[in-house]
Amino acid sequence: MASFDEGSSAGSDTPFAERAPMPSPRLASSVAPVLTVGCGPPPPTDDATAVRASLDSVNARIIEFFAAGQADSLAALYLPDAIIFNANAKPIVGRDSIAAYFRRMLTGASWAVNLETQSVHAQGTLAVAHGRYGIVLTFEGAPDAPVTDLGHTVTAWRRTADGWRVLYDVATSESRRRSPGS
Repeated sequence: MASFDEGSSAGSDTPFAERAPMPSPRLASSVAPVLTVGCGPPPPTDDATAVRASLDSVNARIIEFFAAGQADSLAALYLPDAIIFNANAKPIVGRDSIAAYFRRMLTGASWAVNLETQSVHAQGTLAVAHGRYGIVLTFEGAPDAPVTDLGHTVTAWRRTADGWRVLYDVATSESRRRSPGS
């Protein structure tokens, strides 16, 4: 097996320019644009603390809209092409479908929701947040039998002229599902 130093310039009296073949000017001019693409400074990265504060503000509105049963207000916080991904269900695609989904969810039940941002990664107009959620769902006619769920979220956000809006929303529950007969 060759050693790392084999063929290197270490200990050589021959300058590198004399040992390395020089590309033709034509080759150099065609390769130079490709090589310089990644040489500039990285695109500006948003301050994750500031983005997190903004996302927490939107999450506070989500909590309020759930408590008030405002499905259309919830859906307005999603982009027109947003997608909600829930376990064991087909994706809910588009703001209109998301509004209908929230209307079905909020009918006949009251929701107490808690959202807690755990981490945020942001760059430019995009952000990805990991968080935790807690839900207490009380059905009309069964106030003594609330359903509780705890879990995690991963949400992709896009900053628009109207503020941060949800692009992709993924939730996964920690609650154990009961199978029939258990």
